Amino acid sequence: MVARTEELGVRRSSVIFKTALIAICNFTLEKISAKMESMERALGYREAKIAVCKLPSILDLSEAMLAHRVEFLRMEFGLECSCIAHRPAILMYSLEKRLIPRHYVIQILKAKGLVKRDIDLFGVFCSTHKKFVEKYLDR
Repeated sequence: MVARTEELGVRRSSVIFKTALIAICNFTLEKISAKMESMERALGYREAKIAVCKLPSILDLSEAMLAHRVEFLRMEFGLECSCIAHRPAILMYSLEKRLIPRHYVIQILKAKGLVKRDIDLFGVFCSTHKKFVEKYLDR
């Protein structure tokens, strides 16, 4: 299991190694290979490795869900694969409950000129509900 974890690119000295090891222990070698292939198709080889190294629990997502979220983030929000890979936590959030509603709020605020054009979507998506409401709605 340790060797498999290192094969994914997570070093033993890394803070995230324990989390990666736990994620690896939940799957067979074939299942891990299938999940990595799916991630490579969705993000690209290099980006898939980066995403797993940064957030090993991403392996818990189903292959279909991962592909759907990556495609949606790329097409609807215009995010690059490298941006998604460097901030893989965005893939763990629900499209319907978090990402899409917040995206629409930001689009409306931009249209009305209430927020700057180059807003960091990752910050918008990852902030707590309370902080999001305080920053963008309670003005």
